Amino acid sequence: MSSSVNPPSQNDPRPLRGLFFALIGFFVLAYFIAVARHWLDAKRDIEGQLRYFNSILVQNTRTTLKNYELVLRGLGSELIAQGALQSPSRGRELIERMKSIDPGMAGLGLARPDGQLVLVSGVPDGKSLPNLLSQPETRDSFLACIRSGHIQFGRPYYMKALKLWVNPVRVPILDSQGRLVAVMTAGYSIKGGTTLWAHTTLPPEIQMGLLRDDHYLQYFYPLPAGDTRATVPSTYGQPVSPETLRQLAAAKHGRGSMAIDLPRNQGLHYLVYERIDEYGLLAGSLIPWHAIVYSWLQRLLLASLLLCVFLLGGTWVYRRSLARQIESDAAVAHLSA
Repeated sequence: MSSSVNPPSQNDPRPLRGLFFALIGFFVLAYFIAVARHWLDAKRDIEGQLRYFNSILVQNTRTTLKNYELVLRGLGSELIAQGALQSPSRGRELIERMKSIDPGMAGLGLARPDGQLVLVSGVPDGKSLPNLLSQPETRDSFLACIRSGHIQFGRPYYMKALKLWVNPVRVPILDSQGRLVAVMTAGYSIKGGTTLWAHTTLPPEIQMGLLRDDHYLQYFYPLPAGDTRATVPSTYGQPVSPETLRQLAAAKHGRGSMAIDLPRNQGLHYLVYERIDEYGLLAGSLIPWHAIVYSWLQRLLLASLLLCVFLLGGTWVYRRSLARQIESDAAVAHLSA
């Protein structure tokens, strides 16, 4: 008596299917492990780059400011010895000669402790000179110089007489009893001039900057994209945004790294930073987040190609094997009929 139930397949496809999906799962898992590993590698390599350039920025800042202090203190002491504080014309030759030595220097000046400039390079004797305590952009650094007894880096400002943005530097000049007798002041070009940090060659998309404790940028290079007539005032003429300060406040250590959103600088960046406490500066080197993503995707290219080749090849082999198995089953069933 014949049965209406078909006989079971001689070649059950389930083991083949199970092997196929097991291999697929293994390679997909390996791929996602590679995704995570390549992300960590890309981030670590770029962070290493940023730390390297930031260490150069910190070292060059310290070296540059120490050199400024030595030069300005020596010049100021010599001008006082020549009697320039009482008779400015006596110091004219020396101050002009010193100004010509450094092409990055916008100007040199000698001021009394009350803030009144008495001698300025490039300005003829007898011409009216400003009082540094009467100008908002120069008052704070002048007072800080007097209070601290050490060099002070002033907030960048636009010097109308020279039509330049400058970084002001103040150095107190003391007599043999340690009493303040004058303040030597200098203005250095915002573009860096002869500062050591101005000669660092950076890879594409990396930027570096110095942020003051009063939340103004002391230095930033390269400037955000755009017309420099607009980007220079917006970069140096106003404090950084409250949102940026809020994010930086979360950095509790003297050095570290973090993701930070910079609204004025095309969004999300990765920042490596270090405090320079003796000068009230925060040094930072940064790169747009998309540069890390791009580096990561480049590393993933080979793994992605291999996964695609395996998936396509494996699927083709599986279907061919399954088709042959079905043909075999059909042939066996036909012979058994």
